[in-house]
Amino acid sequence: MVDLHPVEPGVRLDHPWRRRSRWGMAWRAWLAVCTATMAGLLLLLGSNGGLVGFSGLSGLAVHPLVCVPALAGVIVFVTGPRLRHFSPISQGFLLGLAVASVFVLVALAASAFHGWGALFLVYCPPAFVACAVGMPLAIWSTTRNGSRVCWPVVGVVVLAYAAVSFFAAGGTFGTDPFAG
Repeated sequence: MVDLHPVEPGVRLDHPWRRRSRWGMAWRAWLAVCTATMAGLLLLLGSNGGLVGFSGLSGLAVHPLVCVPALAGVIVFVTGPRLRHFSPISQGFLLGLAVASVFVLVALAASAFHGWGALFLVYCPPAFVACAVGMPLAIWSTTRNGSRVCWPVVGVVVLAYAAVSFFAAGGTFGTDPFAG
């Protein structure tokens, strides 16, 4: 017979994530969502034809790197004790929906006063995906095996993003080596 009412919540009762304070959950979620956002921006480089025009740590790339992780951290700080009762994937989806809904509300308010409200609507799907990937990463980083994998992944993504930003800002990628 199938038990439709499990006694244990989505995250095991002995899981280290359940022992974290609001602040501990918030900064891990912020860092994981920031890492997922950086990885997403690096993945988008290939679809844009390479690094030509990549703004890195300046221009429009700063907005998702600042707004999405900060908003995710604030939402996890406020709703963390409630979120921790769900499974990690559900927590990621709920956080993604919350962040995307804030961007939709900002877009509606901005379009009522200015014409740049559509810019916030463009950030909704990537913000959802960054939160849906980042929150389980943050939860997994609290375990022993997860910390062995997650922290090096964070370091590699941050170093890769910083290196690409540095070379793009220096104009290294702005020239075509095959132009005659």
